[in-house]
Amino acid sequence: MSLHGAMAPRGRTLRWVSAMGAWALVGLLAVSCVPAGPPVEPPPPPPIPELPPPSWTGTPERERSPRALPGTEPGAPSAAPEPAREPSAVDGRSGRRADGPPVGAVPTGGAPADQAGAPPLTRDVASPDDGETSVRALWIVRTALNHPDSARMAVRRAHAAGFNTLLVQVRGRGDAWYRSGREPRGPTISSQFPGYDPLAVVLDEARGLGLSVHAWLNTLLVGSAHRRHGDPLHTVNRRPEFLAVPRELAPRLFAMDPRSPAFVDALMAHAAANTDQVEGLYTSPVLAPVQDHLADVVADLLLRYDVDGIHLDYIRLPNADFDYGRAPLEAFRARLRGSRSPTDLRDAERAWQAGDVFAYTDAFPGDWADFHRQGVTTVVERIRGEIHRIAPGIPLTAAVFANAQDAYTHRFQPWEEWLALGLVDVVVPMNYTNLPHVFQAGVDRALRAGGPHRVWMGVGVYNTTFEGAVEKSRMVRESGLSGLVLFSYDWAVGPEGQAAARGDYLGLFSAQVFGAGTSAVRSAPRVPVAPASGRLDPEPQ
Repeated sequence: MSLHGAMAPRGRTLRWVSAMGAWALVGLLAVSCVPAGPPVEPPPPPPIPELPPPSWTGTPERERSPRALPGTEPGAPSAAPEPAREPSAVDGRSGRRADGPPVGAVPTGGAPADQAGAPPLTRDVASPDDGETSVRALWIVRTALNHPDSARMAVRRAHAAGFNTLLVQVRGRGDAWYRSGREPRGPTISSQFPGYDPLAVVLDEARGLGLSVHAWLNTLLVGSAHRRHGDPLHTVNRRPEFLAVPRELAPRLFAMDPRSPAFVDALMAHAAANTDQVEGLYTSPVLAPVQDHLADVVADLLLRYDVDGIHLDYIRLPNADFDYGRAPLEAFRARLRGSRSPTDLRDAERAWQAGDVFAYTDAFPGDWADFHRQGVTTVVERIRGEIHRIAPGIPLTAAVFANAQDAYTHRFQPWEEWLALGLVDVVVPMNYTNLPHVFQAGVDRALRAGGPHRVWMGVGVYNTTFEGAVEKSRMVRESGLSGLVLFSYDWAVGPEGQAAARGDYLGLFSAQVFGAGTSAVRSAPRVPVAPASGRLDPEPQ
């Protein structure tokens, strides 16, 4: 995941109240991968429960009862999807995770109390058979959704191993692994089944097994460093001026027409040459059209699918030396010209007029960083607003850098503030280090920031031994945190995961971390949500 709850399936209706901060903001994380141990010849994969006859498309939308906006007349038909809006750069209205190998089983071809006396604002989400309340989640990368069989098998394998929550990647690089009215279809989805709807199939399968499904969206990351999306409506092709520019390319690209092929080619070449720092092409979080588009994407998804939560990934920039494109630079200059005296800006303005594109950012570096933290926060706030408007009963969660200081300073991801303001209901720190004391420090800081019920700890299994993953997961359980998320399902069930565990990775992991008798999971635990006032219920009952 970007270096990348569990709610009970629909039917348990305790109302969640979204918290909206009163910010009027215009404007915004790298893992160290340690190779696994030496390869071991993997044993044959564990037997998988026999699948019923396939349903390639999932339940038709008309039978899924598309979500109606709160307050609309019951039974009224939902409006037809709007055509994708063309964002305007003027008014702004519109609109490292390693993704891992494909799943081995893929067939060929194929989210102080409320008013005094009010009950806690929580939602019932699961009580596993061992009597504990915990979120046992898996990040499922989009490659597992390419074929209907592998999508359905992912749900069945997770359930068989005792997991109760699935964070399913449905937006990869500005594309959709579902029927979107805003973005093009994922390019690797099997063309053998033109009507195949990956998210619908996962939801159908999960509902029957009692698992929660959160739609996982890569937020600001929209393009690959190696391959350009072929659809002309993809963001990279349609609005390249919204792409974030690294500082070292800023002088050259400032005057270049973003629609020139050389513009995107330069960004892709830079990303490809810096894969240890940059995962691909990002959009700028400080531009209003980008914020609008992301809010539109979430709104469109919520109106079409009855998901249990929205999970944001790559809700950050790759590092502090990013987003030096012409539009952000000009927007920052305009912001300062509207808030500071001409005397304060005199030297910077002279340098700007002389052609120094860094004149304002170098003169006011603290303001420039705040500008981006506010931009990223505005994206979160806008998405939170769409959830509140359309589906106020579901949570917003975010995958964040485990080192909160690094996230704040270098990725413009102030997730501790998001928790304090109630902009997100749960954070999932991607605590992928293999150093136990560093891992524990990440757990401790997250606990201080969010308490045990608003943090699920992310554990990377791809970059450590099976025993190492078990040890870290036990540390999470002993800390009292209410949730644990493994990255990733795809790696665990693939040949490397099977070799590392010398058998069924998920099943063996579950037995050692969760204990015996965890395969028949009925539901998932409660998660506190910020009420409208922004105050939080500290201890769900």
